[in-house]
Amino acid sequence: MTRLLDSRKATVPRIRAGAYSTLSNWEDGDGTNSALTHTWSADLTKMKGVHRLRVGVDVRLLKTFGNRNPLSLSPDLNFSTTYTRGPLDNSPSAPIGQELATMLVGIPQGSMTTTASYATQNKYIGLYFQDDFKLTSRLSLNLGLRYEKHFRVIERYDRLVAGYDFDTPSPIEAQAKANYARSPIPELPAAAFSARGGLTFVNQGGRGRSPYDNDGGQWLPRAGLAYQINANTVLRSGYGIYFDTIGVDRFLPIQTGFSQETPIQASLDSGVTYIATLANPFPNGLCQLTL
Repeated sequence: MTRLLDSRKATVPRIRAGAYSTLSNWEDGDGTNSALTHTWSADLTKMKGVHRLRVGVDVRLLKTFGNRNPLSLSPDLNFSTTYTRGPLDNSPSAPIGQELATMLVGIPQGSMTTTASYATQNKYIGLYFQDDFKLTSRLSLNLGLRYEKHFRVIERYDRLVAGYDFDTPSPIEAQAKANYARSPIPELPAAAFSARGGLTFVNQGGRGRSPYDNDGGQWLPRAGLAYQINANTVLRSGYGIYFDTIGVDRFLPIQTGFSQETPIQASLDSGVTYIATLANPFPNGLCQLTL
């Protein structure tokens, strides 16, 4: 995945100069999280003799959005003493002032991080049927059954960690085994050393679009009993099974590997020449995130 930034959404950069107070902080725009729920429901009641029959449906589409306009759409500018020592190249740093001089000269340092954003959603459906009827003039019975199904959480662009694979060889395994073989410890022979495991991602390697496995839903029976002892007293009892929801409103996306930092490299020859300026702190562009 390659991420492109929209310059129209750029925010105020953060500017820091050594021990001085931060001159400006990031403007976060609409970078905070938000949620949206679409709900469709219908209920039908029919009276038939001593029975009151009820049936209904509840359908929801739940969505959350995070970091739609993240802080890192502008660089983090940090001015230091690296390029303003003097009068000699081996002169010690001044207690204060060189960082401000670096800023006034226009030699940038710092970085810019392309952070992951997310647009997650899941669906919910609930169906129920209930019959309320009178066994006698004093005794009433309530019987009902509800079915609920929560569909798996997905992210619109599949930017989610699915889990951890403990068996897949790590890309650094060969080098790690070679390094360990040069100086093993008695408790672990070199032949037994391995470096395995790594993150897995949704929609890759046969994994679906969600970190979670699907299920067939839940059946929730309900029963109630009411008995009128006298004109002022009613005895009630009931039983039911209920499930709480775990959807996008409680889901914390794990997006390790979907952020990319680009350092500001002002000079490639220790200050003899400069390739980065405040007008263009990233002359070679930003490091692209590719998965």
